[in-house]
Amino acid sequence: MLRYTLKRLLYGLLVILGVVTLVFFLFNILPGDPARMMLGQRADAESIEVINRDLGRDKPVGLQFLNYLNDLAPISFHNNRDRSSYFYLDTEKYSPYTTLLKAKGTSVVLKAPYLRRSYQSKRKVSEIIADAAAKAKKNNDKNSSGIVVKGVHDVSVRFSKCCNPLPGDEIVGFVTRGRGISIHRNDCINILSLTESERVRLIDAEWQDDAVDDNSMYQAEIVIYANNRNGLLVDVSRALTEKNISITSLNTRVSKQGVCTMMLSFETKGREELNRIIEKLNSIQGIIDIERRTG
Repeated sequence: MLRYTLKRLLYGLLVILGVVTLVFFLFNILPGDPARMMLGQRADAESIEVINRDLGRDKPVGLQFLNYLNDLAPISFHNNRDRSSYFYLDTEKYSPYTTLLKAKGTSVVLKAPYLRRSYQSKRKVSEIIADAAAKAKKNNDKNSSGIVVKGVHDVSVRFSKCCNPLPGDEIVGFVTRGRGISIHRNDCINILSLTESERVRLIDAEWQDDAVDDNSMYQAEIVIYANNRNGLLVDVSRALTEKNISITSLNTRVSKQGVCTMMLSFETKGREELNRIIEKLNSIQGIIDIERRTG
């Protein structure tokens, strides 16, 4: 059994070495210049030369391959003294690491090669992973949708686009086929028009107490009816701007009787803020009525 296990481990190491070797030579054989890709096509020759020297691409291919293997290996050899050395130990790059042996300026180091600094953020990858884990735990502690579905856990919850429920609305869940639970307002036309056989798929739902916070935004849609006049759209836009509201979609039409119908979509924190926005819009000259879409 031990012989078989060692044999399989040897085969595994040979496969890994073969893949690593293939990848290295493919990157060196295929056309392309990493330095030019980093600096752009207009980069001067001196800048490209500096980048290539930092990457070690000015060294013989054999030495580049040895450094490539040394860089990938969790246990590797590094120079401690000469910063210009090809094998100088970059403590920032290889943090965390453990020195196993040290003699005459050379160290044998056990490192975590994939817990380095992110090229984009310049932060340690270990810190990025820790932050992501903390955010994931926070999201698990709190339902990101802000909805509590009674008697159901770990199920996908989404807001229906037909009525766009907001915190403060009375809501109900509808168990869909293959798409989790769809949340609707109680006055949604699609809910009111359900047949008796479909109503068995309704499920109680309610908003979490902290559904309204500084970071949560929800899609709202309203329909404005007004007597058409010059400057009407400008006045509506100004009223929303004063409330720090950005319009995500706008559709208008004017009937033969001169009645303008505007369908507006924007993001808001909840029904209370929406009511304040509607109150502001109602003060505009020529507004006849404003209502929310119900399906």
